[in-house]
Amino acid sequence: MRPLKFFSEKRSENFKYKTTVFLICLTVSTFIWTLIKLSDTYSTEIIIPVTYSKIPEGKILVNDVDSIIKIGIKDRGFPLIWIKYFTRKAPFNIALNNIRMRQNMHQYEALMSTRAWSQNFLNQYNLGGSVEYIRPDTILFYFEDRYSKDVPVHPNININFKNQYFAYDTLTYTPEVVTISGLNKTLNKITTIQTVPVTFNNLSTSIDKNIFLKTPNNDPNIEITPSEINVKLHVEKFTESQIEISINKINQPDSIRIKLFPENITIKYLVALKDYKKITPEMFRCTIDLDQIKINSSDKLDVLLSVIPQFVTIVKIEPAEVDYLVLK
Repeated sequence: MRPLKFFSEKRSENFKYKTTVFLICLTVSTFIWTLIKLSDTYSTEIIIPVTYSKIPEGKILVNDVDSIIKIGIKDRGFPLIWIKYFTRKAPFNIALNNIRMRQNMHQYEALMSTRAWSQNFLNQYNLGGSVEYIRPDTILFYFEDRYSKDVPVHPNININFKNQYFAYDTLTYTPEVVTISGLNKTLNKITTIQTVPVTFNNLSTSIDKNIFLKTPNNDPNIEITPSEINVKLHVEKFTESQIEISINKINQPDSIRIKLFPENITIKYLVALKDYKKITPEMFRCTIDLDQIKINSSDKLDVLLSVIPQFVTIVKIEPAEVDYLVLK
């Protein structure tokens, strides 16, 4: 006699088999039913993004126009489902260069019927049906004249040098003036154009870089020509050095002699390594104007460094003042 467990397992296997057969039949019948239904004709609405290009020369589009078009399309079910749910909607581009405009005060108006685009939509998505409606059916455009003017450039640049490195000359940029164009009321408020913010950190090499210009208020109607400038800065490694030179007296009275203490000064300066060996005392001139004695009761006279080489930076003059003695 067979155990009860054997019959229980047998019934379970039969149930699984029948369930599997049922599910397969259901799937096949559903698939066939779907194919039959999709062969029928249906109507649906498809939303298409729209872009506009080729704005009439010398004009600016100033109103917000529709960025989507809703299209009622009648076609077989399968292509409609495929287009609506599984196809990425490529923007439909509308060129405005040949649009007919009518002037109204300082603006220009233009109307465009979207009905004329019907066949273009069907062709773009390979549809064989028909367009039942397009919304909106017309689009209104407002244009204004584009003006231009020249404005100076202001570089928005921050530089932090590496230790012992400095600018060898001044920062230069070209062009220094650019042309901007846009709405007249907008241009009247713009006096300069800045670059995008740029920071050079730990700089030890020269700069030769193109930097984009920043559009004021990110206004899409403003065009800048050119859109970038070239920035240059010569960077060198510097060292500190010093040199001793004698003091020259000017405006000394004939009747008296002036004795200075000391008669020489020490100049501490920064110089690029490549120019270090060029430095000589003759490149510096230090003077003291003895006319100071007439207007200054102090016992000290200010030292003036009147001539220095262009490629050095003065750090300190020692002493900055000298004592004097009047000898009659």
